[in-house]
Amino acid sequence: MFDFLRTRQSTTSTTKKLILLTGAAGNIGTSLQRELDNDYEFRCIDRRHVPHAKDFRRVDITNFKAVLKVMAGVDAVIHLAANRDVLHTLPFR
Repeated sequence: MFDFLRTRQSTTSTTKKLILLTGAAGNIGTSLQRELDNDYEFRCIDRRHVPHAKDFRRVDITNFKAVLKVMAGVDAVIHLAANRDVLHTLPFR
């Protein structure tokens, strides 16, 4: 599924790549981490607590400086964060 990440991995290295996962508390973020947990380390960020995360940071992604700070040392970002209340603010339905 995420072959673009796997191609960067060295076959001689046992160090896992560190992935920053935004929206980690959501259904997709939770499932994705569970699926790829054997191959990658995850730094999970969300506004809600992520109980299954080994490395969790409570960060609002609208705070650019906070996001830059938690990005230090990561190899890739999987951005899944979204505002699920946005549909309620749209002028059409």
